[in-house]
Amino acid sequence: MKTAYLSTGQAAKALSVTPDSILKWIKSGKLDARRTAGGHYRIHSGEIERLKLPAPLLPGDRAEPAANRIMPYCWEYNKDKESSKACKKCIVYRTHTQRCYELIKIKPEIGHKKLFCAGGCWNCEYFHNVCEEAMGLLFVTNDEALGVSLKKDAESRKFKIEIADCGYACSALVGQFRPDYILVDCGMGKEAVRHMIRHLMEDSRIPRIRVILAGSKEELPDDCDGDTFTHIEKPFGIDDVTECLFAAAAH
Repeated sequence: MKTAYLSTGQAAKALSVTPDSILKWIKSGKLDARRTAGGHYRIHSGEIERLKLPAPLLPGDRAEPAANRIMPYCWEYNKDKESSKACKKCIVYRTHTQRCYELIKIKPEIGHKKLFCAGGCWNCEYFHNVCEEAMGLLFVTNDEALGVSLKKDAESRKFKIEIADCGYACSALVGQFRPDYILVDCGMGKEAVRHMIRHLMEDSRIPRIRVILAGSKEELPDDCDGDTFTHIEKPFGIDDVTECLFAAAAH
């Protein structure tokens, strides 16, 4: 029986990523491939099925979006480096529950060895080339024009974005979208925002969700700091959101 091999374009479509991502995975060793006489990559169909399989979850973990499951971890991305041999002593490797940039504040003596850290996350190739593709953003706003504009501009970015116009729609989307971040428009009113944040923090489907508030200082509720990740001031565009997310994660 003839073995099925896919082109990079076919593999990208099967895994719902870009062809550039496929090439990065091949070069990093995440994806095995062979080259044709003409120099083109061909990927065995078994490799595609392997990457579709979900990573095992620890008790209490939430299932990650499909895009997250197929992204390499830092030790996989940097596997050719000598320091990767020490990864098994790092808390990022031991837990498999969060990315290295999410645990960056943990000291080396406690568990985060920072083996590949040089210059901070914002200057890290892994952080930009890999983690950007795994990001899912749910924007809750009753400003239809702002929501449409942000989603349209996001088409040129590497993270996915969905829009909800109220708390009820937000809850419904959480079940199918499982976002990495939820951006809440404080223009909806302080009481509505408080109510929404309270429910998000209690939602067992997203136990580690990061909520970002968007609004002027006057619009921000003053009693939600402990439950929110960061905030962004209005007016803002997709570039401001992108910079805010990565700057906050790398801080």
